[in-house]
Amino acid sequence: MFDNKNSNNYKAIAASNGIKFTETAVIFLAFVIALTHILAMYFGWYFDTRFDWIDIPLHFMGGIFAAMFSWWFGHRFTRFNIFHDDFFKNILILISVAATIGVLWEFFEFSFDYFVVSQARFNWLNLAQPSKADTMADLFFDILGGLTAGIILKIGSKRAK
Repeated sequence: MFDNKNSNNYKAIAASNGIKFTETAVIFLAFVIALTHILAMYFGWYFDTRFDWIDIPLHFMGGIFAAMFSWWFGHRFTRFNIFHDDFFKNILILISVAATIGVLWEFFEFSFDYFVVSQARFNWLNLAQPSKADTMADLFFDILGGLTAGIILKIGSKRAK
C-alpha cells in the first residue's frame, strides 16, 4: 500500500485538490491532543472547577483531527476514498466522521465510569461523564470541529486553484 505508485498518485491528487492536511499536520494535532489530555489527567484539570472548560478545546480539536484524518486517509489510500466533488456532501461526511468518533469516545467514557469508577473501593476517581449536559457539549464541539475542518478544506482548495 505504500509503494511509489500510490505515493505518486497521492501527491498528484493532493496537488490537484489543494489538500493542505498532510501527514505532518495530522500527527501534530494528535500530539497536541494527547499531550493536553495527559497533562489534564496528571494535574487534575478535568476535575478542577478552574479548568472545567478544558475538555471543550480538546473535543473541538478532536473533531478537527477526526475530519482531517479521514480526509487524509481517503486521499492517501484512494481505494477507501468516500469523498466527492460536492462541497456539501464532503461537509456531511466530515461531520459524520467527527460525530461518530465523538460518540465512540463518549461510549468509552461511559464504560470507564460504569466499570471502573463505580467499582472503585476508594473515592479518588471522578466521573468522566458528570452529566448529560457535559456529554451533549462534548458532542457539539466534536461536530463543530468537523465542520471547521470542512470549511478550512474548502478555503484551502480555493487558494490552491
